[in-house]
Amino acid sequence: MMRSCLSQYFKLLLMSNWRSRSQKLKVKSQKRSLTINNEWQMTNDEIVKVFVYGTLKPGEANYQRYCADYVVAAREASALGQLFDLPFGYPAMTPGSFKVYGVLFSFTNPDILQQLDWLEDYDPQRAIAENEYYRQQIEVYDTSLAPIDRAWTYLMTPEQVRAFGGVFLPNGWWSSQKSATSDQ
Repeated sequence: MMRSCLSQYFKLLLMSNWRSRSQKLKVKSQKRSLTINNEWQMTNDEIVKVFVYGTLKPGEANYQRYCADYVVAAREASALGQLFDLPFGYPAMTPGSFKVYGVLFSFTNPDILQQLDWLEDYDPQRAIAENEYYRQQIEVYDTSLAPIDRAWTYLMTPEQVRAFGGVFLPNGWWSSQKSATSDQ
């Protein structure tokens, strides 16, 4: 039941965003020599993939500002880790072996990582412990754990999660709407 609700949620949010941006995407695609026939056709070197599990997901607080105008493809996905609800209104993922649900975004603008680094308080010149999150490439799977691709994501150290009083989310799903996480 949780998976079907998630599927409907993502389809509605992504389709509404796709419809409103379709003309703009066609113009961008012509400038970048892309072909659109309901799919983007680019080389992997030109695409930046990012797995998101929190406020960057469609419908959450930071999606419109940081992702909506830049995402060229999105799909439900999962990763292995541990997901925690932090008392600040956003989650954290640490390395681990539990399924964490999110969205795999594809971007054509490589500068997106700098924008997301700023949001996540990540500076590659600082030590991991000095950042709130750190960016790492991970393996991303579909919701049945079949491998999809590698993507960037933002992780937090277990020590930081403990210091912030993070609450483990065993169902692997975070939402700002408490009703979505109440079935743990």
